[in-house]
Amino acid sequence: MCDLGPRRFLVFASLPGNKVDLAMAAWRGGADGLKVHINVAHRASGVVFAGWDEEKERIAAIRSAVPIPVGIMAGADPEKVRSDMPHLAGEGFAFIDAYAHHLPAELIVDPPAPLMVALDDRAGPEEAEAYSAMPHVAWLEASVIDPAEYARPLTVADLGRYRRIVRRSQRPVIVPAQKRLVPQDLHALAEVGVAGVLLGAVVFGDDPSRIESVVQQFKVEAQKIPAGKPTEAGCDEGH
Repeated sequence: MCDLGPRRFLVFASLPGNKVDLAMAAWRGGADGLKVHINVAHRASGVVFAGWDEEKERIAAIRSAVPIPVGIMAGADPEKVRSDMPHLAGEGFAFIDAYAHHLPAELIVDPPAPLMVALDDRAGPEEAEAYSAMPHVAWLEASVIDPAEYARPLTVADLGRYRRIVRRSQRPVIVPAQKRLVPQDLHALAEVGVAGVLLGAVVFGDDPSRIESVVQQFKVEAQKIPAGKPTEAGCDEGH
């Protein structure tokens, strides 16, 4: 983990493919960090990501190309996540991300990187409190929107749910762009205590020029938000 000092509102980018041009676009737009993927069929982008052996060269190329932290979504199957964990040790990922029910239990004891535990649409404040109190959990990802609501505008009802999660969490809460976020939404998210957003295909699609432009718009807005209280975050400034 790294101490960011006074907490600034963070803008991460979830890449819609493990491709250098997408990573470079997000970095040029000002992303504070990136998320790559393995072992998952990504709902928003429609891309199917293979396991570590098939994706490792693409991921290595991304990490060599950008000077910002890179985390990895480890998969949607606990068996596949478990089988790939030894390969991630020593790789220097900023975080390992997955839904709580896809993370093997042993990762709480000895993970190869800080954990970003994702809450699904069935989870609430009680799960936020429980997961955030576990060892090696550095972030919570509030991936709590019902899939039927994907790509719709952010609402006050959504803010209420995020607020309840933030109030019970012992760790910073990141909101992924399951709703079709716009830059002005960052102020409302910050108001309820969210630490940052994870932009993705719902917001910026898969075209590099659009990714760069959209990330830049969000970053400009994020920089208008006053820094919050000091906190530690699960990140690695190197790669």
